[in-house]
Amino acid sequence: MRRSIFFTFLMLFGLAGQANAENGDQYWMAKAGLSWFDNIDGPDSMNALNVTYGYGLTKSLSAELDYQQSIGGGGYSKVSDAETEKGEYSYQLVSVGGAYRHVFYESLYFKGKLAFAFGDETRTSSFLGSDVTNDATSDVTNLTGGLALGLLAGNVVGSSFTLELGYIKQSSSLSSVMLGANATF
Repeated sequence: MRRSIFFTFLMLFGLAGQANAENGDQYWMAKAGLSWFDNIDGPDSMNALNVTYGYGLTKSLSAELDYQQSIGGGGYSKVSDAETEKGEYSYQLVSVGGAYRHVFYESLYFKGKLAFAFGDETRTSSFLGSDVTNDATSDVTNLTGGLALGLLAGNVVGSSFTLELGYIKQSSSLSSVMLGANATF
């Protein structure tokens, strides 16, 4: 595991390239998308929102602070012992990490991100015909990663506008695909 993390850091930070966040630049990015849990209950995908604050350390590296939560969906239904259980999954996560951006075709860029995330995943459940609802919350504390493809649309819309489509792996069973836009200040 340590070798994998070391190799990933080496690959992300060893590449040289230009990016849209200069040293000292700050930016906000709002993202919306879908999240899903890969587990035995097979819940529906969830609608999710993410807000990112970033600070440019160099032309290609930036520090980022994220807040992400589900805002709907996540429902599941399963039959066990002739009883039907229905419920819903949700989550809230905060992550702190570093991002590397590499511009590879005029205004297109690749982004790789590693972060430390903490928060909680919640599962509510009830059995059909019962008024009792059970809530199970588990704490999440782990290393997360993400890959994204972005478009520096500043020449079209303004000097600091960016669009980004990314995949994030938040925990062993939680993943997201998000589309976002940012503004640098």
